[in-house]
Amino acid sequence: MQHTESVLHHSLSLPILVEGLESVLQNAEDAVRLEQAVHGLDVRKEVAIQALLADGLAAHHHVTREAYYPSVAGKRSHRARCDLVLTQQGRPLQTADVLEGCPPEDALWLELKVAHQLSPSGRNHPRYGPQWRRAIVADAGKLRADPRIVHAAVGFVVFTDSQATLDSHLALFEALLGVSGTVGFRSVRSVAITDRIGHALCSVALWPVL
Repeated sequence: MQHTESVLHHSLSLPILVEGLESVLQNAEDAVRLEQAVHGLDVRKEVAIQALLADGLAAHHHVTREAYYPSVAGKRSHRARCDLVLTQQGRPLQTADVLEGCPPEDALWLELKVAHQLSPSGRNHPRYGPQWRRAIVADAGKLRADPRIVHAAVGFVVFTDSQATLDSHLALFEALLGVSGTVGFRSVRSVAITDRIGHALCSVALWPVL
């Protein structure tokens, strides 16, 4: 798999993409503050956060959600799917129904998970550790295994209580994957959020899959 940033169209490079995701999250946080909502972004489930980001990215990209991996055989209902696939505007992802679209090799395949350090009760979230240790590791493996996926990235939207916690967990995650050379250098942006349950930061981090 090629290095994403060196081969993708400039508008789909990871640093620019992370800036776009940061902007979407900042706008969402501003809206929550303006309406003085009881609950913040950090109580939203993964699917809701992914939908929020997909809608925001649609201003500059064509976004396909839950796209089937192109080379997975078997029954359609059991095929693996990717969270977000980005192509240039006006070029939807090529599928069995969209024959003239962007081929899978030219798209950016993005597996984007959401991790909450704390649960709505303020206690440590039971899925936080497994999201770091297993979910993204498995996603990187799936992306690397598909021969028609050339440009890919894995990432998190992660809610933490501090910058120090985020930095520590990013370092631990990279140590986990670094030995195998699975991912490249990260791009990270953070948004300060109103502390309602203990989270003070919402961050998005992306790594190119090598």
